[in-house]
Amino acid sequence: MVADRALHVAAALEVRRERARDVLRAPGVARLQLLADLLVQAPALRWPQVLIEHLLVERVTEGIARARGAVGRDALAGHAQELLPSRQRVAKLLDDLDVPEVAPRGWTATRSDFPATRTSAVAAANSRTIVVLHTAGPVLMPWLPQVAAVLEDWYPGQETGDAIAAVLFEDADPAGRLAMTFPASPDQGPATQPAQYPGVGNEVHYDEGIFVGYRYYDQFAQKPLFPFGYGLSYTSFSLDRLRVRPRDRGQRYTVSVRVRNTGVRAGAAVVQLYAGFPAATGEPPNQLKGFGKVFLKPRRTKRVKIALDQSSFASWSDTANVWVVEPGTYTLRVGTSSRDLPLEATVVIQ
Repeated sequence: MVADRALHVAAALEVRRERARDVLRAPGVARLQLLADLLVQAPALRWPQVLIEHLLVERVTEGIARARGAVGRDALAGHAQELLPSRQRVAKLLDDLDVPEVAPRGWTATRSDFPATRTSAVAAANSRTIVVLHTAGPVLMPWLPQVAAVLEDWYPGQETGDAIAAVLFEDADPAGRLAMTFPASPDQGPATQPAQYPGVGNEVHYDEGIFVGYRYYDQFAQKPLFPFGYGLSYTSFSLDRLRVRPRDRGQRYTVSVRVRNTGVRAGAAVVQLYAGFPAATGEPPNQLKGFGKVFLKPRRTKRVKIALDQSSFASWSDTANVWVVEPGTYTLRVGTSSRDLPLEATVVIQ
């Protein structure tokens, strides 16, 4: 998988699109060989050098050594190290580029600051920089205003090469949405104190209670960098004509909304339904109760339906020690993230 990541970089930096496709599509050992060729031949071909961290190079050379035998490992590693730019040379290296590029790093962290110095240097040299994140959780992005785009790839598996290439070259619409909230600062969100995480004296305090994840941001009016459920597309969508229809004498509801692709290419929209409970329940302001993904061609429309039952309106009673549905007015909000909910309706439960 690490070798694939290096190939993404080679492809993204390659000016000729078809050559990039050949590299990314090559099977198995052939891909490793093509990577070696790219590393060794880059100066002669006047290709921009590939930005690869030392850990990445080590993993790649190990893979090639296994495929070709240990004899070629030292020679290839030497070539790779010669081509590795120093941090001071990053800006100079990218100054002449006129295509988007990706700078990968063998790195994961939780609520951490993605290497800001290098990212800022790259973005200063090329305003069309695209950052591809392979992370296990949310990261801080102080460099965000400097870059053209960010692609969060999470854990894509063995087809990461084809997947990233397809999205970067606009062959595929990025149809995923964030399953976590990305904070705007280290002080945002739950578990920001040592006693809460990682704990003090082998003791951890779960002080957030029911306000977990995006619920915490909503409860304490914190504006995140990217909200839960957020995600862009290469096209655009509109949502309208919200309907809420009761079923089974008001015990169940069907919520539907019309989705229209207002752009010029096909893409995917993810409709999200949140419920706001009566204040007396003490529940978070909004809670995700359902969602639906729809793929649409340009100018096409489709109605997305989401079903709600009694459990959708239930909250835990500490006194009765059971789930209960409190009577009152529940607000249903529909949109494309936890912070983009333009459509609203109410239901009254007796």
